[in-house]
Amino acid sequence: MGLFCWPLAAQEGFLIPASFTASVGERISVRLELANANIADAGIYTSRAAYNLVNLRKADDAVVLDGSLKIPGTAVLAITTKPQIINRQRHTLIAKALVDVDCADANRYRSLALALELVLADPTHIMVLAGGLPESGIEAKPLGIAGQDGRVTATFKPGIHKVSATRKVPAADAKLADWDVITSTLTFEIR
Repeated sequence: MGLFCWPLAAQEGFLIPASFTASVGERISVRLELANANIADAGIYTSRAAYNLVNLRKADDAVVLDGSLKIPGTAVLAITTKPQIINRQRHTLIAKALVDVDCADANRYRSLALALELVLADPTHIMVLAGGLPESGIEAKPLGIAGQDGRVTATFKPGIHKVSATRKVPAADAKLADWDVITSTLTFEIR
């Protein structure tokens, strides 16, 4: 996959699909609301397969990619940026969005076992996970702090929701940075 190489200018970016519902066989465009992103990985994850997001391009204050929706059910679109050092902090963004292809399914509630991710656990909870395991004490904005089980309780009204969480830990390599900072975002629609 060809990648643009821009310095990361912000730590938070949301992944916004052209639509949160689609039909099998449709191509979908998705925008990462972060103008200066250095993409490491971009994919569509279904209950049965994974596909690449392609055609990376810059548009206004965002990065745009496209992908084909090949299987019915919920597709998890995910983008991870390459780490960027800003003020002795090593920043990485993991952005996800949920798209229902013909119907929603259990994949809507599935973890991808990413370094830090937000998962819609059920219609009233967001899970904060690190490597697929519950992560407590991290704030899922704008909802609240994750409990011991990684859950944050929320009442989601119909509409589009954007949630973010950031974890800051001492850097694994102190020569490169003082802190490793991972921000995870999740965008989804409740109908």
